[in-house]
Amino acid sequence: MTPPKPTRLIVGIDFGTTFSGVAYAHVREDSRPNNISVISQWRGVRNASPYERVKVPTKIWYKPSGDILWGYEVPEEGDPIEWFKLLLVEESDLGEKLRGSENTKIPRNKLAVLKKDVTTVVGDYLRLLWEYALEQMERELGTIAEAAPLTVVLTVPAIWPEPALKKMAKAAELAGIRDARVSGETVLSFVTEPEAAAISTIFTVVPERPDVKRGDSLVILDLGGGTADAISYVIDEVKPFLKFREVVEGDGSFHGAKLLDREFEDYIKVYLGLQKWESLAKFQSRILDESWEYSIKPSFDNTDGEWIVDTIVDGKVNLNKKQIADCFEKSVMPGIKDLVNNQLELIKKETNNYPKFVFLVGGFGRCPYIRDTLRDGPCHDKNIQLIQSTHSAPWSCVSRGAVQFGANIQPSTRRARYSYGWSSHEPFDPKRHLVEDRYWDEGRSEYMSANRVHWPIKRGQEVESGENNLSYSMTFLQKAQGSYRHNVRVYKSILPDPPTRISEDREFSMHEEVDDDVVFIGHTALKTHVKIEDLPKLPNTQDEKFPVFEWHWDIRVSGCSVDMTATSSDGHKVGQLILNNIMQ
Repeated sequence: MTPPKPTRLIVGIDFGTTFSGVAYAHVREDSRPNNISVISQWRGVRNASPYERVKVPTKIWYKPSGDILWGYEVPEEGDPIEWFKLLLVEESDLGEKLRGSENTKIPRNKLAVLKKDVTTVVGDYLRLLWEYALEQMERELGTIAEAAPLTVVLTVPAIWPEPALKKMAKAAELAGIRDARVSGETVLSFVTEPEAAAISTIFTVVPERPDVKRGDSLVILDLGGGTADAISYVIDEVKPFLKFREVVEGDGSFHGAKLLDREFEDYIKVYLGLQKWESLAKFQSRILDESWEYSIKPSFDNTDGEWIVDTIVDGKVNLNKKQIADCFEKSVMPGIKDLVNNQLELIKKETNNYPKFVFLVGGFGRCPYIRDTLRDGPCHDKNIQLIQSTHSAPWSCVSRGAVQFGANIQPSTRRARYSYGWSSHEPFDPKRHLVEDRYWDEGRSEYMSANRVHWPIKRGQEVESGENNLSYSMTFLQKAQGSYRHNVRVYKSILPDPPTRISEDREFSMHEEVDDDVVFIGHTALKTHVKIEDLPKLPNTQDEKFPVFEWHWDIRVSGCSVDMTATSSDGHKVGQLILNNIMQ
């Protein structure tokens, strides 16, 4: 009898700007999760609807007593830190309207008073979220939750720069997500929020739609609290197994719901008058929550009628549709429309056709005004179907997609957001190389050129898993002996066609800009797996035999990372380079 395949518990964590969610599934190795559970019971829930309970507020309150409350536990009279996810990104990398705004100023000031850095606060919140998630999984799964090996997938915005990703990874460590367990080592990986949303949406919606056919393309527009992200795919197969790939480079911007919230609050301040607004200081949060967050914002559809703001203690204010629409148009809509239009035109350029669908997902993606504006604008003009679900699935799709990603449900190819390359030497060509870079290689018996850079991954190109065609070799003098270590410099560039020459006449510091739009991101070391004298000896151009070290790079892409493994000609691993934000 064939023994049953081992099982694994896969957990997806969607750490959001305003709300966070957790999903999980217990699956057998090499199987797809059929039943994904989404945590929807939270401590302290009072008035949230079942729809809202698939997520928990991203807020944390360090009480003067030393206790910490989080999520729904925080009472209305509490003084929690909110929007702190935005602080993981440097101020200079935020969108213009978020820079110096209350959304970043308030949490930054609170951190300063507490003398805490953002990584610590994110770590504390994730720890509380993680501990609660473990309790819920144990309640449903029993001993399996403790005995099964864990795979945890954290989602991150697609537009985050590298420093923010590193802070997030550090926060996950502080949260104890990778702490020792009886089931063995916990595997932690990252995937971008739009890719997770896309995986979930595609595998949920596409099989149920008879109008989706091979060759159709679609856009997933993920609108959250902090960011708006667009990512696009083409369907390669529908049956027997769904296959899809990224068709053009995705994009994103800081046009999430918090930008709209800021605009609305600023408008109310002016409309009521600053003095009156300040007199309502004790009720401001409640006014914005009850009249805006849970009333106007999620239901506004630009129809005629009055939209009521209840000041609680000083009567009600009636706003018309133009006043509300102006808040959208002055904050998020220009950026969202640009994001969508750019994706549509890129797809048309790549495939000669506009996509068949645009799917609105994410909490902010439920908004009727955004749906109607896009449906009646770019989608109508280009005969594109705009799909917006009204149930809770779009709000939990990121955490569910993270679980599916952890089970190796991924696009067959992705589009690189950056170019990545490494230093190399190559045979000298007077038409392409500088004379000052020329040197004689006695082993090869030919002139070589130094200061070269090979770019195996270029921005915008399709990157597949398992490319094995990048072969290299290095010769040694006949008298050379012992083992050898070769350091390779690694570079990153925003350019789709970066420079192929970079002078290496000095040492570079990490993240130093070494050429226009080219950054040094570290070294990787290649080591001979045997002594030089035991390497294969091959003839050079003069038919003299010299020791030759040959290797090739095997590139495997997964989510936010790319694993480049160097393997010798006889199958030994001789080096490895892991880049953790290849799609960022």
